Amino acid sequence: MPLQQLVAYFNERICKERGLAQPPLSLQDNRVEGRYGDIILSSLFHRVRLTASPDRIVGHDACLRAYIDDNNLYEALDLFASAEGSSVIDLDRLCRTIHMLNYLPNAHEEGLLFLYVHPRHVLNVKRNHGAYFEEVLFRCGLTPQRVIITIETSPGYSHGYNSVLIEGLTNYRERGYGIALKLASGNGSRHPDLLRQVLPNFVRLDASFLNTQEHAPDGFSQERIKSLVSVAHELGGQVLQERIETRAQAAAAGDAGIDLVMGAYYDTRYGLSNPVDKRLSANKRLSADCFLEKALRADIQTDTAPNPA
Repeated sequence: MPLQQLVAYFNERICKERGLAQPPLSLQDNRVEGRYGDIILSSLFHRVRLTASPDRIVGHDACLRAYIDDNNLYEALDLFASAEGSSVIDLDRLCRTIHMLNYLPNAHEEGLLFLYVHPRHVLNVKRNHGAYFEEVLFRCGLTPQRVIITIETSPGYSHGYNSVLIEGLTNYRERGYGIALKLASGNGSRHPDLLRQVLPNFVRLDASFLNTQEHAPDGFSQERIKSLVSVAHELGGQVLQERIETRAQAAAAGDAGIDLVMGAYYDTRYGLSNPVDKRLSANKRLSADCFLEKALRADIQTDTAPNPA
């Protein structure tokens, strides 16, 4: 189905489900944008590469761009942090629908698509996690087997709501989705136990692992990273290191046995993941951090996880 028809289909569906007077999706220069209140949402894709052969692309990581009409970036702290209950579910589904529609030009490459799901979405959906998005995928001609659901861990969610999150991720897995856990270097002593509980297909290491290597032994040293990689491999998973920007970081990733990589270092050497959106002025573009990644971290620091009951 042509992209314009898909946008029309999802606009009709979302408006009916949420009682909206104005359709939230629009097609601009062959890119799909969404609206959430006054906020404009769009997609940015980063290429996921094999560490041993970084010219080989195995998938794309979808990140969220968000901005407002007056050339100012919308604060990443606010979008998910201010959403409650069903609003979190609606916003999360809207973001993934936008990513899915914008991914379609790359869909023929047969790679994986990494998509964030907010922890509060998993907590607020009581059952059948992934069923709604499965319909989105099928409408776009794809299947859950090509989608990796990424959830970022945090003490606020992974400690107090472990069983609920694991049940939700199990629902996704049973529908054929892959599971990725994104870890930060803080509280690293709990990482192995968490991996053994969730059994993720992918373990994602954020940029803090790269930063703390330079501050060993106080930080997350190279040997501890190797140990974490070993646990992931033992459980049948693969490890993805994000935000590699230098030759030294790339060499450290290879030395640690990390399977997959992404970052500016490789994009410079092997080509950018996608063209710059020239419609966004310089002061409108997001910084290197993905919008949703920032929002998740802010939510972790400021929000109390909702009652799963």
